[in-house]
Amino acid sequence: MELAKLNENTDNNKILVNRKCCFQNMRATEYTAELDKISEATDGNTHKGMSNFPIDVYNRMIEYSIQNGKIRNAMLMICMANWGMRYSDLVRVRFGYLFDRNGQFKECFSLPNGEKKTKKAVVYYNNEATNTIIGMYLQNNPDKTRLDFLFTSESVTGNAPVGILRDIESADLYNYKIESIQKALNKVPDTEKRLLQKYVEGKITDDNFNYMSDVIRKEKTTLENQLEELVQAKFDYVSPTPNAEKIYIQKPLSHTAGENIIKDTLKAIGINPKNRKNQADIQTTALKYNTHSLRKTFADCFISTGERLKDNGELNFSNTIMDLLVNKFKHSSKNVTAHYTDAQERTFKTICQNMNIGLEILQKYC
Repeated sequence: MELAKLNENTDNNKILVNRKCCFQNMRATEYTAELDKISEATDGNTHKGMSNFPIDVYNRMIEYSIQNGKIRNAMLMICMANWGMRYSDLVRVRFGYLFDRNGQFKECFSLPNGEKKTKKAVVYYNNEATNTIIGMYLQNNPDKTRLDFLFTSESVTGNAPVGILRDIESADLYNYKIESIQKALNKVPDTEKRLLQKYVEGKITDDNFNYMSDVIRKEKTTLENQLEELVQAKFDYVSPTPNAEKIYIQKPLSHTAGENIIKDTLKAIGINPKNRKNQADIQTTALKYNTHSLRKTFADCFISTGERLKDNGELNFSNTIMDLLVNKFKHSSKNVTAHYTDAQERTFKTICQNMNIGLEILQKYC
């Protein structure tokens, strides 16, 4: 028995020594350089999405922007992070959506025609952080009106893109519908091709082929008629705003401009992510950041704020915070979105109004 234990211990010791030896042998050398590059590149591509901003990095971005008079940039980062919007929706926000007729902040707001990507209606809640930064921006830009977009160019050359109000309104009202039908029409040739392939391969009968071909033709005709009607409706659009065809306002920032705000701010505070604008700059982090990182920051803070409020007894909802977040984002993987209750929306409201991402920095300058 003792001999058996001795052999067992000896075997275990050998295993430990061998493991240590293996780790030493697994160190990278000049001979494994190419393999290491391939392996690291593969690992880097596994997670292709953007990272959320760590709160310390986020706060440094806000502080840098305010200290250097870039209030619009700080407003973009604070509003997008606290509203949880996609950038394509953020740039559609106009001041008139945020204020009531008496010039007071609304508690919440929605965008006409819903989200650009999903076309679904979403409620966005203001909180102390968003109200503070928007108020700060308006104090520095007293000429802004309810008709203006929040995020526009600040070009000092006077070349900021402008558009006729009537055209901007008609585009916001009809473009997403036109694009949706055009996408459906673009799929028709592929549908016809697949149907013909099945027929050639003998997978469907003559009758089935003729029937399905007729269905496709009718659907195509219907889509073409709808497209024609929408294009005409956009052309005939009459704005409820008096003299809208004579009013010029600045167009919102482009997606590229938004990306530049993020990457230029990061560079200014000494952070060069993997997807930095100038690849010649030395990379300081393996993470990737862009405007979508702000939406992910919302997600991270939404969960942590919800958990904190739940622990404090301020939330009594039975669903997990993650379930609430997925529903709020209208992701297609959840079909319960249509079954929201008042209790759920009250929970969303409580969490969003208690997030206040960036507020601690703003309070230093107010």
